[in-house]
Formats: sequence, C-alpha cells, structure tokens
Amino acid sequence: MIGEKIAELRRQNNMSQEELAERLGISRQSVSKWESGQSLPDIEKLPILSDLFHVSIDYLVKEDTVPATVTVEPEQKPNEEPLREEETPFRDARFRDWQESVRKTFFSNVPKEETGKYILRKEEAEEFISLREQKGNRIASGVAECVASIVPIMAMLGISQLVPFVSEGSAATLGVVGMFIMVAHAVAGFINAAAIGKQYEFLNKTEILPEYEAEDLIRDRCPEMKRKSRSDITVGVVLCILSVTPMLIGAALTEMTDTLAFFCVGLMFLMVAEAVRRFVKAGFASGTVDRLMQKGEFSVQMKQRMNFETIYWTIITVVYVTYSTVTGSWPTSWLIWVLAGIAWPYLSGEKEEE
Repeated sequence: MIGEKIAELRRQNNMSQEELAERLGISRQSVSKWESGQSLPDIEKLPILSDLFHVSIDYLVKEDTVPATVTVEPEQKPNEEPLREEETPFRDARFRDWQESVRKTFFSNVPKEETGKYILRKEEAEEFISLREQKGNRIASGVAECVASIVPIMAMLGISQLVPFVSEGSAATLGVVGMFIMVAHAVAGFINAAAIGKQYEFLNKTEILPEYEAEDLIRDRCPEMKRKSRSDITVGVVLCILSVTPMLIGAALTEMTDTLAFFCVGLMFLMVAEAVRRFVKAGFASGTVDRLMQKGEFSVQMKQRMNFETIYWTIITVVYVTYSTVTGSWPTSWLIWVLAGIAWPYLSGEKEEE
C-alpha cells in the first residue's frame, strides 16, 4: 500500500527512482523494493517523504486517506514558460498504455533478480540505440565503398581517353590501386565496427524487461527509426532504378564515346553504392527495433529456442564424443546425429507450430 503511494507520488512529480533515492540518501534498489512491496521505508524517512511530496504522513501509512490539498508552485527559471499539458512528460493517456509494463517492472511480487529476464534501464537503451546506429553507419559506408571501388578504374580509363600521354595500361593500373585502397579502407571499417556494441550482444538471446523510463524511450524512438528505415529503402530503390539513366541520357544526347561510357558507368556505380548504403543502414535500424521490441527472430519464443538449441547441440556433441571414445565405434556412432536431428523438431516445438 505505502509502496504504491510512493510510486504514484514519484510519477506525479516526474521523478525517477534514482532521483528519489538520491534525495533520500539511499540506493535505487531500496526504492524499488518499497514500490514492489518487498520492504517498507524506515520511520525516519516518512517525514522526508511527506515534505518531498507535500502530503501528510497519515496519507502515506493509512488506507482510504486522501492527500492533503497542498498547492505548491513549481520551481521555474526566469523567463521560462510553464509546460503546456501536451508537453508534460508521463501524461495520463500515455501512462494508461504502458501501465502493464510499469506493473511488471515496479509492482511484481517476484524480485527482479529471480525473473530470469534482463531489466533494461533507460541509459542502457539509449546507449544501445546509439551504438547500433554507429555500427550500422560504419558497415553501410564500408559496403558502399566496396561497391564504388570500381569507380577509380572507370575514372582513370576515362582520363586516359582525354590525356594523350596517359596510356590505358597505366591508367588501369592506377585505377586498380585506387580500388584496393578503397577496399582496404572498407575492410578496416568492418573490423572496427565489429567491436561496437559487443557489450549488448547478450540481448539477442536474453528476454528483456524494460523499466518504465526505458519503455518510454523505446516507444518514442522505435517508430521514428521505422520511418527513417522506410525512407532509406524508398530512396535506395529509386536510386537503383535511376542508376541506368546516365547511360541512356549519354546515348540519347550525343554519340557514346569511350570516354563518356567510362564516366557514365562510374556514375552508375556511385548511385548503386549510395542505394546499397541506405539499404544496409535501414536493415540495421530495423534490427535495432526488432531487438528492443522483441519481435521477429528476436521474439521471446525465438530467444528461448536459441538458448535451448545451444544447450541441446552441446549435449549431443558431448554424448557423441564420449560414446565414440569409450566404445571405439566411430564408424557407426554418426547415427547419433541422425537421431538428434529427427528428435530436434519435436523437442524444439517446431513440429507443433507447423
């Protein structure tokens, strides 16, 4: 009862658990335990809570009491306009949509450490989104650079047609050097990108239970990322369709010389490279949304299946090696893999889904 009132008052005052804990000089876990009913505040904390939330102690500790009608003007910086109703965070309409998440996060009778789920905080969700965006941009740029690596060859061959003292052989050699430089730079980017966000790879297989502020962030950012993803895909498709237009325009306006053909092919590859960059970037954004919303291949059911799959095939490998070593029946023990493969659809639940 008292925990529910503390949680409600905290939300009404737009205060996180960390902020309340800091004002009371306690840990965030203590506040969480109060609100979930696992423990009660010490008696010396009641006057502080009363003053902080501008309610009576009776309201905090007794049932069927109403808070004292205390009107407190919010602190306001000079020349700062008060928040309009639609700008106020955690307004009632949005809270009703997320009350199930809040209930699971703050009011569950089962301690969070025993749920078998990872409690995702707002700061972690923000960092995860930022790191995924960085990784996506680097990999997308690297892939585009690989696609566009043919451009130096086309450019040098085109220049060789315009400059008499530059032979096609030397121009092609310089173009190939430029191509290898671009590919090497792209590979270096891939290697660096592989380390970005490694600390959150466990989210691919672990069920997520976002805290209230993290749920708020996810529901705000995911639709925005989906819109950007659709926009990138649309632009990419348009660029792919238009990539042949330089060749068509060049052939229509003038006689297609070798020089013009080389430059038109280079321009075509540049347009395709930009399209590919946008496709890869959109794919990473969609993957981020699926991971945070736990949809598609990152749904709770798929995560449970992936964990079970790892354990299952590890056990089969141990059984196969142990049995074959002890009995020496290596020529026939491969049948263990056949039996394991036959049993897998039934044990994993795939057969029931079909």
